[in-house]
Amino acid sequence: MTLSDHTAQFGLEHHQSSDDRTDAEFFTSPARYTADATLLPHEYVHSWNGKFRRRQELITPNFNAPMDDDLLWVYEGLTNYYGGVLAARSGMWKPVQFRQYPWPSLRRG
Repeated sequence: MTLSDHTAQFGLEHHQSSDDRTDAEFFTSPARYTADATLLPHEYVHSWNGKFRRRQELITPNFNAPMDDDLLWVYEGLTNYYGGVLAARSGMWKPVQFRQYPWPSLRRG
């Protein structure tokens, strides 16, 4: 985890770990902490369900071969949801913050 105002801010999952970067005020600003609280759990779940234990159809022999991404919703939608669940279960979010989060994949209409 990198906390800095001088590096790019992102989360990137790897095979069994992640590279997470956010601004320097992450732990000192309640607003920044709340806004980015799902970063670590989200990337952790990405590593679990998208890299380390990926579906056979998502494994390609090289970067030029296309992936069969029919179930890509698992990689993004389910990861987004479980990232929020883990943020709430770990105490990074209060349960009410999880319930009030505007989950885009759960909206109707």
